[in-house]
Amino acid sequence: MTKNNNTAAIPKASIVTQEPTMDLALLAWSKSKPICEKNGTANYGSYSTLEDVIKCVDKAAAYGLTFVQENNFERDPHGNLDEFIITRMIHAATSTERVGRTLVKIKGAAIDNPQQMGSGITYAKRYGLQAMFGLASDDDGNLAAGDQSANNSVSSRKGKAIPKVSQSPNPFQ
Repeated sequence: MTKNNNTAAIPKASIVTQEPTMDLALLAWSKSKPICEKNGTANYGSYSTLEDVIKCVDKAAAYGLTFVQENNFERDPHGNLDEFIITRMIHAATSTERVGRTLVKIKGAAIDNPQQMGSGITYAKRYGLQAMFGLASDDDGNLAAGDQSANNSVSSRKGKAIPKVSQSPNPFQ
């Protein structure tokens, strides 16, 4: 039997590095399981204030993600002026942006009330930011309306049982 000593043609395994993307950064951050504090109180329970959400989202900077929010105005088909909060998520490594907008809807006499307008802007900023970064939010609209079933889907730090949710296999884990 003849032994073949020709091993020069065997390539070494190459290391594959993946380019950083906004999606990968957001995935890595979400795997850290960010939870916003709940320092706001209302007659239906506690909730995350805008400051709580900003403090939570600021931790995404460790993954190269940040945000900016701004007000914008547009006329609707009837000529009424609508205000929107524009939320931009920015990925530092690629300068990629993801943009969303949330309508600030104030009706009736409250439209001339600066306090109500400020509350509407804060609400839109909070929910726009939570939606952009995929953070769970309390369904405080339903809770305020007395719908306690909405509270069953919200995780709480008070030791309440959280219903189990069946999950399909995640290809990213």
